[in-house]
Amino acid sequence: MYNLSRAAATGRQAFNTDTPTAFVSPSVEWNLRTGLMWTVAYALVSYFTGAYFMADTVDYAAAASGHEVGTISTFWEFGHLFWRPLGWALLHTLGPWIRYLTGPNPRIEMTHIFIALNWIAGLACILLFRALLPRLSIRPAIANVGTLALLFSNAFLNYIHSGSSYIPGLAFLLLGFYLLGIPLQSEVPTLQPIWAASALAIAVCLWFPYVFAVPGILATPLFNRSGDQS
Repeated sequence: MYNLSRAAATGRQAFNTDTPTAFVSPSVEWNLRTGLMWTVAYALVSYFTGAYFMADTVDYAAAASGHEVGTISTFWEFGHLFWRPLGWALLHTLGPWIRYLTGPNPRIEMTHIFIALNWIAGLACILLFRALLPRLSIRPAIANVGTLALLFSNAFLNYIHSGSSYIPGLAFLLLGFYLLGIPLQSEVPTLQPIWAASALAIAVCLWFPYVFAVPGILATPLFNRSGDQS
């Protein structure tokens, strides 16, 4: 009786069950719902849109597929250092499976690989951008508006359907930004700056002009920290 009255007074249960109850943090559950919502939105928008300008997709596909037989000399290129080698490596890895969909044509296979990479990178951009904004003390409503603006921006919608390296480079740029955008009053994991630097380096190797965004991103911890942590 004492236990029951005490439980009623404190709002707690008097009896314990042997079976543990699964608990999901509200913040984790909210993040999962938000990620799923933006994934569905991205899939729908990308399904009903297409590219009006494919940029150098054809050249990248020709270079990556032609490197195997020595017919293309522009395999390594300063402005997009990792892009053609990445496609060539994926062609050797995923080629047998893609061949069932495209037929035995290395150039067409390579084109599909590059476009698929851009679609996946575009989704990563949307999720990373939405996750980054709250770390910069931006309210959820404003973060949603900003993410929506990115999703419907002309260049973004165009290049997620192309085979260029701009969107994958942007994804790694946002990843580095996200890793450095530590929330206020939080400790920095030891390896996190190394992972952030690696992501930024990959972004530059995918499209060199991203190097001009790196100094601003590296300065993030200087203004996104509390006074006693600066």
